[in-house]
Amino acid sequence: MYCPGCGRRTPERPCPWCGYRADAPGTPPPQAPATATRPDLQRSPRSASTILRWVFLLPGAVLSGMFGSALSGLVASVVGNQTAMDTASAFFGPLAFILAAGRIAPSRRNQTVLILAGLVVVVALLSLVLATWMSVEEFNVLIPLAQCLAALCAVFLRHEKSSGILAGLFGVLILGLQLGGPALHFWTVVVALQNSGLLAGFITFMLPVISTAYWFFRIWNLTGTVANTYCTAVLAYLGVAVVGAVGVVLASRDDTTSPPPSQS
Repeated sequence: MYCPGCGRRTPERPCPWCGYRADAPGTPPPQAPATATRPDLQRSPRSASTILRWVFLLPGAVLSGMFGSALSGLVASVVGNQTAMDTASAFFGPLAFILAAGRIAPSRRNQTVLILAGLVVVVALLSLVLATWMSVEEFNVLIPLAQCLAALCAVFLRHEKSSGILAGLFGVLILGLQLGGPALHFWTVVVALQNSGLLAGFITFMLPVISTAYWFFRIWNLTGTVANTYCTAVLAYLGVAVVGAVGVVLASRDDTTSPPPSQS
């Protein structure tokens, strides 16, 4: 016999699945759920859409990254040269890849964004180290830096649901700026002493920002490539500073848009 409450085949009353019991003849059956209400019989079904979204997460993210890279490269080709095309593609491709993966993922989106952003940073830094070590002449150092910047921006764009991660990342960036600034200036002074003598070293020491910009282009001109150790360090510090500025803007926006605290 079938239970009039859930439609399952059972000879018992009350029904072990939905708990329906016919105490009074002629009483209409309750609107029982189709699944069992007993805790030991309940299951959490995994929908087909959830499985499909996990399966197509990487293909969809890769296609989004390819589209973002191609579109940004096409736009940059109108207003810039080959370097601008490569740099734009290196930034917007990974950015679209990471954000699309975070959007497609049915759950654990913050973890997905962090894992893929870390993967992009590792690959970018590995390519930079290998190109510097092997002295690749035609290597564009802006490409790995743009990829790292895109990964950090993708994490920042998810900041409204990962404020703790944002605070930790922002703290690391600030610490890197505070420690890297004096170290980079000391390195610039050493470069000036090695290339132009004591007077140039003293002037470089007295003018930190201007001297860093000067020696960046001077070393670039002397070596014939920006893919040298000093120029790479300057560009990396500049990229971290840009990301830190973006974090300050986002933090100030959160402060202005947050509701005032309730007074009890």
